[in-house]
Amino acid sequence: MLKFELLLILCILILLNMYLVAQDTTLWIQEITIKENRIETKLKEANRTIEIIPLSSIKNAPARNVAELLSYVSGVDMRHRGVGGAQVDINIRGGTFDQALILIDGIPLSDPQTGHHLMNLPLNISDIQHIEIHKSGGARIFGQNAFAGAINIITKRPGNTKSLEVEASYESFETFQLRGAGNIASASLPTRISVQHQTSAGYRPNTDFKISNFFLQNRIVATKHLHFDVMAGYNTRKFGGSGFYAGPAPSFAALPVDNNTQEYEEVSTAFAAISVPIAIQNFKINPRYYFRQSVDDYYFTRGQAVFNSTKSNVHTFDVNSGFVSDLGQTGLGLLYQFTDFSSLRLDTTTRHQIAFFAEHKYTWNQLDINAGIQYSHYSDFGGAIYPGLEAGFRVSDNLKLYGSWNQAFRIPTFTDLYFRNGANNNNPDLQPERADNFELGTRWSKVGYLISASWFSRVGADIIDRIKTDVTQKWTPMNLSNLTVSGLEAMVNYQSVDDKRFVQKINISGTYLYSVKYKTPQDVVLSRYAADNLRYQLSLNADFRLWSKMGFSLNTRYFERFTLIKNYESYYKGLVADTRIYWKENKMMLYVQVNNLTDKKYVESNGITMPGRWIAIGANIKVWGSNL
Repeated sequence: MLKFELLLILCILILLNMYLVAQDTTLWIQEITIKENRIETKLKEANRTIEIIPLSSIKNAPARNVAELLSYVSGVDMRHRGVGGAQVDINIRGGTFDQALILIDGIPLSDPQTGHHLMNLPLNISDIQHIEIHKSGGARIFGQNAFAGAINIITKRPGNTKSLEVEASYESFETFQLRGAGNIASASLPTRISVQHQTSAGYRPNTDFKISNFFLQNRIVATKHLHFDVMAGYNTRKFGGSGFYAGPAPSFAALPVDNNTQEYEEVSTAFAAISVPIAIQNFKINPRYYFRQSVDDYYFTRGQAVFNSTKSNVHTFDVNSGFVSDLGQTGLGLLYQFTDFSSLRLDTTTRHQIAFFAEHKYTWNQLDINAGIQYSHYSDFGGAIYPGLEAGFRVSDNLKLYGSWNQAFRIPTFTDLYFRNGANNNNPDLQPERADNFELGTRWSKVGYLISASWFSRVGADIIDRIKTDVTQKWTPMNLSNLTVSGLEAMVNYQSVDDKRFVQKINISGTYLYSVKYKTPQDVVLSRYAADNLRYQLSLNADFRLWSKMGFSLNTRYFERFTLIKNYESYYKGLVADTRIYWKENKMMLYVQVNNLTDKKYVESNGITMPGRWIAIGANIKVWGSNL
């Protein structure tokens, strides 16, 4: 507890410093427009908890990828198997890795095979303008899989000026990273391209990896009022997966951590999208087509024949529209999706989905109300309606109270339905899981500050979990559990717009799941996923300007995870700190980064210990364009 107390003392000291220096600043982050496809709103007007990671925080953070950026967001549980983002699961407010949704510029990228591939993103950290973390689930906003919440990554758009940026780093365990991003200036075809490549020898036997990204964006300007936005990306990753899947799960109470295996996996993800946004006075419409392909080759024993090979192709066409009238803002949307899935060990199948969205926002004096529904029909599960309602009351220009209720659902993945091997059964009779998400909160902002607090509860039914009724049996996916997760969350955020101040950014946040009620039949003795949660989470993210050209960033988190593993409880709680010291000189930045500064031994997923202290040195150079 000593480290925890020191963290609290540091938070208090920094808050005092903020009080002394923050006078005439403005919290520009509050003016960010939330991208929700049909109805757009400013962050300060939102009627549920949405957290923003702004560009200023992304630039200097001691993070190499999106997963590491999200690791320090309270309420978000990033469960790494190894490093480099080779395999990462995302859990939001006690949800499982299949219950979150990732979007790029509002386009969903869910994987029909498994949530384990959700973070296989075809972009690098320099492509990101900001990240929106929607911490409450709701089908009416983003559709299926936004069960516990959603992460919307907003990218930098191609511009009319030429730029080129390159970065290289060398890190512990023979890890090397090289990336570059450039903007091709053109009045009729502005284009942005980025590439990235990472290699590592691994921090444990059989944890080496190679990861490559390619990302392209351009805007085809046809006329003054008509343009086409094109986006495409490709990600490939090859990694040794020692204990990634076949190792001990948290419910194996008697087994030790770090069960070494010879697993190996190669996954490639391709993504493309084209949209035609049209705005005429108070009316806008945006037809889009997007495609995602995932190819996964899994080897139970490295160097031997492939154990399972899967391929999924997901084609989606949607049309979103919105208009403003005397009655408020109205949004309508229509979606059609076709999924083609094939596998060596899972059934080959297809799936069709049709969905309809309707939303409306009405404002009357200090009160505003958002209401909407989504109707979805699946060829293999039938149809259902999922409504939602949000309301907010502006007590003053600085203070807002809000509340929300949103229904959400998740259809089973093809792994849930069809995967079977020596340790797992399949269950083709699974049905979608459902939840009611409730939230009450308040948000206050003024002169550089944002303070928020909320209570939330997710009441889930027919939750899909892999269970056992006897320790000698195989894991079997079932719609058995009802799971209610309730918690409290609070945040204090300060963002300076004066780059000469000592404190550039400070964010202190915490999430506490005070109640996790998990109900299953009495003969169920083990749960693999649904009952495994991060119960306590406290984060401190800070960026300091030491003097004109030198800065220092610190990301620290204290966590306690519920686990049934005996004699290894200390691996599931503790303090982890990452830091970066950087020097900026016009178009160049040099940095030294240390991850896991305290050399903490800890576990995030599947009994795998994370690496100890990890050191990186790197340089970022702006070849063309404005200074860093």
